[in-house]
Amino acid sequence: MSDVTNRYRRRLFVNRFNLAMSLATMAFGMVFLFWILFVLFKNGFEALSPTLFTEMTPPPGSSGGLLNAIYGSVLIVATATLISTPIGILAGTYAFPQANLKEIQPRLVKRGVEVVVEQFDAAARDYTAQLVSFARQRVQAIVILGSFTEAGFAIKQAPEKGIANIPWILDGSATNDAIVPIIGAENTGNLWGYFNALYFPTQTDAPMVNFLRIWTAKYGQPPQGRPNLYDMVGYGCTYVLAQAIKGAGRNLTPDSLIASWEKLKDAKPSDMGGYDVIFPETVTATEHAGNSKIAPSRVIDGKWKVVW
Repeated sequence: MSDVTNRYRRRLFVNRFNLAMSLATMAFGMVFLFWILFVLFKNGFEALSPTLFTEMTPPPGSSGGLLNAIYGSVLIVATATLISTPIGILAGTYAFPQANLKEIQPRLVKRGVEVVVEQFDAAARDYTAQLVSFARQRVQAIVILGSFTEAGFAIKQAPEKGIANIPWILDGSATNDAIVPIIGAENTGNLWGYFNALYFPTQTDAPMVNFLRIWTAKYGQPPQGRPNLYDMVGYGCTYVLAQAIKGAGRNLTPDSLIASWEKLKDAKPSDMGGYDVIFPETVTATEHAGNSKIAPSRVIDGKWKVVW
């Protein structure tokens, strides 16, 4: 019995000794921790001022702030968030959306963006499967490649499927005022689109107003849906063609016209007295499209408008 008691006392002593040493070590470390925190808060609060957030880091011994460090941290976090955020693409299975999908998806992937693709048949009205898939994968933005009716139904059904308060980016086919009554004007705040000209026909900017004035003088009151993008592009490109014809000289031939056309740089209607409702066009020997620019657009007061 004595041996058992002695063994117990020895173990109790070792346990208490180790516990005491552990507590002493912890206390020793806590002294330095509280010392660091005291110095940090004491000097930190004294340094807090607008200068800290508005001025660059100075050389040693000079006054200044941490603006560049703060900006760098925000930029790194924002970039990392963007790269790691999945983007949804909702694309029609017919020709035009598929052509856009083949262009857009590889570009996003090349930039390190995770892309979730869901597809639908032409004129679809039920997007439950696609939207549920997006919700499960927690996409933070959805690009729609399809018509305004298809986009409208998808956006209208999204909240019921767990998708809300995310940006919707529409291609040119869906960037149409007719989408507004489908989803409701109150639900257009997260819509983004693009347009292939400087203005929508309904905008009241001076070039558009003047274009509508000469249109009405020539053809009378425009019918519903006219003038449209193609009217504007046709008008603008006619002026660009006139500049190419002028540059070709009196001996006009197909070769001289093309040679003159390929010399045009930032040609626009106002160069010959017209109104600039299209982007300036530049043509070269290897690029005959003239323009590849698009204008970002938003719904403002119930109508699409180009915004910069």
